[in-house]
Amino acid sequence: MNIALIRVGADTGNLGFHGKIFDDNTFVYIPINENSIDKTSFPETYSTIKTKFGKNLIDYIPQDKFSKFKDTYVHHDPEFETFTYGDPNFNKNGLKKLEKGDYLLFYSSLTNSSGLTCLYLIGYFELEQNCVCVQDVNLRDSLINSGFKNNFHVKNERIFKRDVETEKNRGLKLIKGSKNSKLLEKAYKISDKKAFGSDGKERFVVSDEMKKVFGDFKGKICIQRNSLRFVDENFVEKTRNWLLSLK
Repeated sequence: MNIALIRVGADTGNLGFHGKIFDDNTFVYIPINENSIDKTSFPETYSTIKTKFGKNLIDYIPQDKFSKFKDTYVHHDPEFETFTYGDPNFNKNGLKKLEKGDYLLFYSSLTNSSGLTCLYLIGYFELEQNCVCVQDVNLRDSLINSGFKNNFHVKNERIFKRDVETEKNRGLKLIKGSKNSKLLEKAYKISDKKAFGSDGKERFVVSDEMKKVFGDFKGKICIQRNSLRFVDENFVEKTRNWLLSLK
């Protein structure tokens, strides 16, 4: 069994801010934006997507960013209604290793009421099937009919074509989660911020507590960027048991 972690959602490197976490550890996950949208077929914006708290995503975006993003289209991926995730990037080719029964964990940066930002686990997929790597634009209809109709990369024809045909990507990787997949009710902190690297700058690293669950990723404990990390085989069963204990 494989278990992998990947970072998703808003951060200072893309939107310029983070999602929100509240005192009871409930949270608002804010997806990144998308500029290459065919708005006639994919009209979701930060002002139209509702959260479980009844407000729209735009209500959780900082006031100084409000006007910039209120009519901006949303790259809504992963999606936790039918449990799909897609990534065309070459540096995520490790997703191809994931098979039926494996797990893909999603973590995101969230800021609390005191202004402190950390990385939190927000959800996970138990894979319903092996990762699908798409390299043929003619496969879109079959993907729509085989469980991926809600996936961001598939449902928008222009983006699907872009992501499949960009040679450096080497294919669009698609993940389908089973009914045992979950968007968590509460986020779970997995990082500390410590001086890391030759420049001595503070970066997000796997917390000491979570090293007991995940291991240390063969020394690659910095999870500042959205790199794909695989749990060491010696920690897979411990990680799975921990996951299944979460609400």
